Amino acid sequence: MSKSDTNVYFRPAIRSFLRELVFFTIGMMMYLLPLLILKSIIAYVPFELNFLSQKMIFVFTYYIGMALMFWAILSVCIGVLANRYKLSSEYVESVWGIIARKTARVELSSIRTVNVSQGVIDRLLGVGAISFSSAGTSGQDVIFRRIKYPLKLQALVNSRRRAVSASIPMGPY
Repeated sequence: MSKSDTNVYFRPAIRSFLRELVFFTIGMMMYLLPLLILKSIIAYVPFELNFLSQKMIFVFTYYIGMALMFWAILSVCIGVLANRYKLSSEYVESVWGIIARKTARVELSSIRTVNVSQGVIDRLLGVGAISFSSAGTSGQDVIFRRIKYPLKLQALVNSRRRAVSASIPMGPY
């Protein structure tokens, strides 16, 4: 098996964009049903709205709905396309960016901790963040966000770390 065969590539999981799905749904309702929203606002307003006010509410609802849908779609596309993660037999690497690029890389031999963080919703969806800390820094050096099955990835990284540490000679013979 060559070294290129041991590379594993990751991208953020689509199912982790639940917040964007909620905003898209609200935006779709505002975009498609502004008249219904206008009627419900008129029913609860204690005073009479003139035609211009009604038209402003209608247009405002329509364009806010369109903006929410656009934001949700753009957020998911950028989140998925801009983040790339790589686990090789020698290092972990995080690359972020579409036009400009930011790269963070840590050698497996210098990784000291591999932490997984998952909230309640993340656990239900089977996604989470995994962070890698090296010996020379105080914080996390590389973070894989919105990854599917982060505990499996943590186990894979730990097994590769053990394989790398077993292959490194421990001093002069």
